[in-house]
Amino acid sequence: MKIDVKTLKNKLENEEITLLDVREVSEYEGGHIEGAVNAPLSSLDANQLSYPKDEPIYVICRSGNRSAQAASQLQDAGYTEIYDVSGGMLAWESIE
Repeated sequence: MKIDVKTLKNKLENEEITLLDVREVSEYEGGHIEGAVNAPLSSLDANQLSYPKDEPIYVICRSGNRSAQAASQLQDAGYTEIYDVSGGMLAWESIE
């Protein structure tokens, strides 16, 4: 499921969510959303994640390409509620 950055911002302000930032470590260190967990797509093993499979997981990258790949991996690993943030960090930075 795709969501936009305004929806993500609203979720972050109103509830506790799991947000995976699938950019590389250097990109993440250059600036990320507070509370986001860095899980680079290049080394992501969705089967090794310790999150409940039936709870929502939000995935973000730079522009939306890698997060779509990560969302697909999560789905294959049995996660049922995955939200791919459209536009990624580029869109996020445009609303802040």
